[in-house]
Amino acid sequence: MWLYNNEEVTKENFPKDGYGFIYMMGAIIDGEKKFYIGKFQVNPERKVKLNKTEMAARPSTRHKDWKTKTIFQPFDKYYSSNDTLIQAHEDGIEIKRIILHICKSKRELTFEEIRHMFKADVLSKPEFLNDNILGKFYRGQLYPELETKKQ
Repeated sequence: MWLYNNEEVTKENFPKDGYGFIYMMGAIIDGEKKFYIGKFQVNPERKVKLNKTEMAARPSTRHKDWKTKTIFQPFDKYYSSNDTLIQAHEDGIEIKRIILHICKSKRELTFEEIRHMFKADVLSKPEFLNDNILGKFYRGQLYPELETKKQ
């Protein structure tokens, strides 16, 4: 269940002009509160390769995408890209999912994710599971003492 302003959000009542959202997930893992801030594109398209049967069923074409198909990430089954949270969900640990900000474009989605991460200071606080911001600022490089404590 996703919450936004203390109300449940589903795919059906998500704003029609919404491109995605910034979220914070929280769980108690090994007796400690852990959090993660990330972004989710509501209808993210992901291309996967077709298997032999699916390729045989497709009409012959020279289009560059003839060997792939587009799939969508289910809105209600998403539990972050963080391995710790995914494992916690598989282990049956309750994860609270809160929408912090609804965005209307890809650019806004990326900007707001970075803004919320810097605002929460996710790299310097050990309770956050985020290891980097934008693939440029890494916890281990900025705060090596936290990296050794984490392992």
